[in-house]
Amino acid sequence: MWREALEQIPRMWRDEPYTYDGRYFRMPARDVLPKPYSKPHPPMWLACSSPPTFVEAGELGLGSLCFTFGTPAEIAENVRGYKEAIKRCKTPVAGYVNDNIAVTTNMLCLPDGDKARWLYSRARVESFTEYFFNALDSIPRPKGMPKEGRIANLTAPTPEALKEGLSVGGRQIGAPEEIVEVIRMYEELGVDQLIYAPLTLTLDQKYVLESIETFGKHVLPKFDQDPVHSTTRQREAALKAQAA
Repeated sequence: MWREALEQIPRMWRDEPYTYDGRYFRMPARDVLPKPYSKPHPPMWLACSSPPTFVEAGELGLGSLCFTFGTPAEIAENVRGYKEAIKRCKTPVAGYVNDNIAVTTNMLCLPDGDKARWLYSRARVESFTEYFFNALDSIPRPKGMPKEGRIANLTAPTPEALKEGLSVGGRQIGAPEEIVEVIRMYEELGVDQLIYAPLTLTLDQKYVLESIETFGKHVLPKFDQDPVHSTTRQREAALKAQAA
């Protein structure tokens, strides 16, 4: 069902008018609005949790979106499966192959790494983690959590545990130079993008804003050095191939 709808989205963005009579849904001739400004359309992504979904995303030529509450090593096999699968994609479901895997994870970047870890340990992130995994039972749970059933009474991470976890790519809570080393671990795996979830639920806004500013000044320039996004380059390459 979702595959049928997925294949129709690019047509809805492109066709004027659009009409479809399929197995799971139908639509009479209509002009679906708004149309994307970019040609071809914006990149398409698939949210992935189980290993087969990473492979399917790659084979369809879609970008992969995923979460990690653990370390880069815990998603290494999924990243490898996606990157191998996308090489096999010859007929992308969208207008072009979106060769990107993006990982959502935690980050609090302050000039004083110990202060960042102290604040994080008191931000009640364990409550958010409980809500997250109890609501989304399709997301694989990290080590140390029950594989099924309701999660309750998680303990808050200590500053000491957070600092120790940085050595294996744990939560990116610390000073810029510490976070840079963790990002390099993701980079070596083949992860293309990191998406950060700031602690806006419980942390004082001034620390959230300081974290964003510190990260932007001292971490981002070490990695984001191309003013043109990769999906823009992939879209432009598709246009050139069509014109050839």
